[in-house]
Amino acid sequence: GDAAEMLNIMLRTLAGRFADLPAPGAADRTYTAQTAAAVAALQKRAGLVDNGITDKQTWNAVVALYDQPPQGDG
Repeated sequence: GDAAEMLNIMLRTLAGRFADLPAPGAADRTYTAQTAAAVAALQKRAGLVDNGITDKQTWNAVVALYDQPPQGDG
């Protein structure tokens, strides 16, 4: 739904900023295996359990990383 679409958009943006984060696939309303893999990579980067599930702690990590200004090198 809407939350999956927003997550995919944010993950796609983050994948463009950080080389260790894969793109989630299509920025659409589905939570695919590619979305889960991108979430797991972000969780690993954030020091969370990398299970690919977007819980509240993971969502907060996505938002915090997304809100950081781009670094130039990625």
